[in-house]
Parts: sequence; C-alpha cells; structure tokens
Amino acid sequence: MTDTATTPVLEFTSHIAGKNAKVRVYRDRIEWDRKSLLGTGGKAVLAAGTAGLSYFATGVTGKRDTEMIPIKSISSITTKKGVLNTLMTFITTGNTIEMNVSHSEAVKVKDLVQTLMLTGDAPAQAPELPTADARQAAAAPTDITVELQKFAALRDQGVITSEDFEAKKRQLLGL
Repeated sequence: MTDTATTPVLEFTSHIAGKNAKVRVYRDRIEWDRKSLLGTGGKAVLAAGTAGLSYFATGVTGKRDTEMIPIKSISSITTKKGVLNTLMTFITTGNTIEMNVSHSEAVKVKDLVQTLMLTGDAPAQAPELPTADARQAAAAPTDITVELQKFAALRDQGVITSEDFEAKKRQLLGL
C-alpha cells in the first residue's frame, strides 16, 4: 500500500521564477524545488571574479529552494498558451505562482489540480483525468440552481411568462 501523503500523484519539470524546477502534485499540496542557476563550478568562477566576496556570501554548495502550496489555498488556475510552453498561473490566498509547462503537461496538471480543488481526491498513480464534460456534469447541480434563480427573477419581473419559466425549468432539469 502506498502512502498518499508521500507519493506524488503527478510529477513534471517546470520553469519557475527563472529556474528549472521539479514539481510534484500530491493529493493535498503542490511542492517544487529549484536548484540555483550557478552550480559549484559557476560559484567558483564568480568567486574568482569578485575576489572571493561572493564565495564568502553564499558558500560553495549549490542552493536548493523548496516551496509548497496547499491545494485548499488555491483559488484559481489560469493558463496562457505560448509558442513553446503554457504559462500556468496559480492564484492562492497569499501568493501567485507562475510555472512554464509543456502544453501537454499543462492540460494534465490543470485538470488534476482542479479535480483536487473540487473533490479533494485523486487516484494514487497516473491519474485518469476527467474530461471537461465530466467536470461540467459534476458542477451541474450548482449551475442549474443558479440558472433557475435567474429565470425565476426574470419571471417575477415580468420579463418572461410563467410558461417560459416552466419550459426553461424542464429543459434545465432534463425533463
């Protein structure tokens, strides 16, 4: 049995804040780590060029930057397709995270994270991602209620007749 808290549902490589990052999506969080653009050799060259001042400031080891955002703190995800990659923007309660991801991975990541946001659950391995139709069907009860309220208000205002309202109601409920 795999531990879902330590086993990622999806892993991919991204570019975050100017650095390559290894990103892991878990059921409850997204984590990523980035290595400094300068490796040990780059730091040595920089140290020589700055008379050793940069070496004393940062040390010789490559810096690893790790971050995490809880799924429940994500309020929305937007995507913008570029020439080579898709820019994914995660809006959270305290931050905005942007990741450049391949086009095919962006679709998988967005579908998975939205599923986790809505249901809080996902398969333990290689997710079978729901289609847009399945996500719409899952959200349908809320949408139908909102639509019915809109049409009821139009009926109450006299914009549409009671017969129009009943016809729309039957259509929305699939009767």
